[in-house]
Amino acid sequence: MGKRKVADRFPDKQPNSRGSRYRVWQASQIQLFQAILQGMAEGVIVMTPDYRITFANSAAENLVFIDQTDPPSLMINSLFCDEQDCPCGLKLLLEAESEPINSKLVRLRQRGNSFISAEISISSLKMDGETVRIIVTLRDVSLELAQKKKLEVQALTDRLTGCFNRWWFEEEYLLSLEAAQATPGWLGIIFIDLDNFKKFNDESFLWGDRLIKAAADIIRSVLRPRDKLVRLGGDEFLLLYSDISPQGILDIAERIQTALKSRDLRMPRNPDMKFLLTASIGASVLHGTDARIIDLLDLAEEAKRTAKRLGKDRIVFLPEENASVTVIH
Repeated sequence: MGKRKVADRFPDKQPNSRGSRYRVWQASQIQLFQAILQGMAEGVIVMTPDYRITFANSAAENLVFIDQTDPPSLMINSLFCDEQDCPCGLKLLLEAESEPINSKLVRLRQRGNSFISAEISISSLKMDGETVRIIVTLRDVSLELAQKKKLEVQALTDRLTGCFNRWWFEEEYLLSLEAAQATPGWLGIIFIDLDNFKKFNDESFLWGDRLIKAAADIIRSVLRPRDKLVRLGGDEFLLLYSDISPQGILDIAERIQTALKSRDLRMPRNPDMKFLLTASIGASVLHGTDARIIDLLDLAEEAKRTAKRLGKDRIVFLPEENASVTVIH
């Protein structure tokens, strides 16, 4: 038997038969993959190892502003914000060379220099151990984060008054307590309990809710914008202050007491009968070096109970040595 021709022994090498069909098939597969990527909701960017973008689907072009006129490195960096703690594009790509990045939260730059929050994943396509393509996927999570933030706010907010609720206070109090001890600094609490609320609420629970809301609005009207009013429940409110002096706490408590009494309220079923809105207020301030600071909340609550027991409509300060006036009528 004679020697076979090279083309016979290696049919794929035939230029006009299987070789050309393979190239056609390969081109069709690339078109298929691109069509699939174009239909994805996530943004997909494909680039060469030197960061030159070779493909970006419609979702990616809608998510980020890609300026093809920029040099590759500048173009990649411009996709991301350059704020502190926000990683630049090249840094992420370098990190992904050693290990793929999955669902990392970043801020993407859009047209007009605005930003959106997105999750980014980066992986590499390798052949013979060398990277031939870098694949970046992007997913807009702005709405998810906004919804999450909304739910968190709702979970920590009293629906009736818009004040923070006790769940917020319990966490914030522990953090403030630790900070006061570590710094160290002053930490103060004002405990507010409306007087004779039951008498008003028994006439109409709907009007009782209105009174609670009105009291919250009155108290907020004499506070600073950064002050956070907490509704513990029922007709009890609370304020937590860091870095405030005993006299500063008393000044705020007196403003609250005066503002509440100045409101002209009438009994729901007897408009001719005035309802005097007053409160029994307990206040407490301690320095972080004081061993009693862990009992600060108990001291403020005890001061409030004392004010109620002494006849209501007054402020009681505990511990007494921190107040120039212990009981204010």
